[in-house]
Amino acid sequence: MSDCVFCSIVSGQIPTTFLYEDEEIVAFRDINPRAPVHILIIPKKHIPSLAQTSEEDLALLGRMCLVVRQLAEKEGIRLGIFRPITLWPFPYEALGKIGERGKPILTVEMSLGQLVEDIRLSVLGKAPVHLLGHCGGVIPSEEEVFAEAKKILGK
Repeated sequence: MSDCVFCSIVSGQIPTTFLYEDEEIVAFRDINPRAPVHILIIPKKHIPSLAQTSEEDLALLGRMCLVVRQLAEKEGIRLGIFRPITLWPFPYEALGKIGERGKPILTVEMSLGQLVEDIRLSVLGKAPVHLLGHCGGVIPSEEEVFAEAKKILGK
């Protein structure tokens, strides 16, 4: 799309230095950062909003989550990602194993904490569980997730 700033960046019309690039995804620093680490990770395919994704975009969105983790590690932030395939039955055992590591867990939700209490029950106090949540369908941004992770990790 000609009026999309992100498409202009992907096509090279707006020059930028990519921190990451593959056949479907690019990542670069924001020119007006709102956090100490503010990296934008976008698909090369034009997607106007998350609300306009479909089943065919699932693999792309999953890979974007992995890129978030990889770039966070390059910035000195160690993150892991757990995405439950289903919430019924709830994956208590898998989350319990993650909790045994004792490392902080950040739950990112588009709610004010529907999932976080189940995660706390799963880890049985073996790891601190934190919530970054928004209501009203607001998607937490990458910079919010990075900033919250840095705060939790004391960086």
